[in-house]
Amino acid sequence: MKDKDIIFKLISERLDQQIESADSITNRAGLVLATCGIIFTGYIQLIGVRFWAVSCLGLLFVLETIAIITAGLFAFRALRLGGEQGSWRHDPNPRKLLKLLEKKDDNVDVVDSVLENMAVAYEHNQTVIKDKFELMGSAMKVMLASVIIFIIHLLLFIS
Repeated sequence: MKDKDIIFKLISERLDQQIESADSITNRAGLVLATCGIIFTGYIQLIGVRFWAVSCLGLLFVLETIAIITAGLFAFRALRLGGEQGSWRHDPNPRKLLKLLEKKDDNVDVVDSVLENMAVAYEHNQTVIKDKFELMGSAMKVMLASVIIFIIHLLLFIS
């Protein structure tokens, strides 16, 4: 097996791993968004319960609601990054390869062009995955803050 074939195979596998990693983060973002929706719906239902609204501190309720909405927005942004916006690169692009072969002259090495394109795609995807991961980290931190506020709220309500 030639060196270029080995490099092509390795880069291709890494690109596949990137997509799997991004899919995993996207799934978590969907779960966080769904959880935020359920919790927010529960909070809306609690507004109708007069005893809850009168007995608990209104500020905590507002903070919980803001935290859930913020976590949902972070998760939504993480969900949108990547394939949903068309910013993933999983090269080589078959159409571009065909055009490259049609225009091929003696000075152009198709394999080198493909390898370079795949390396650029990998670097591009790493940036998108990093952004998705950071957004999910922010969403999880805000959700944790919301849970802590809710527990404090619940303890005040029970006592």
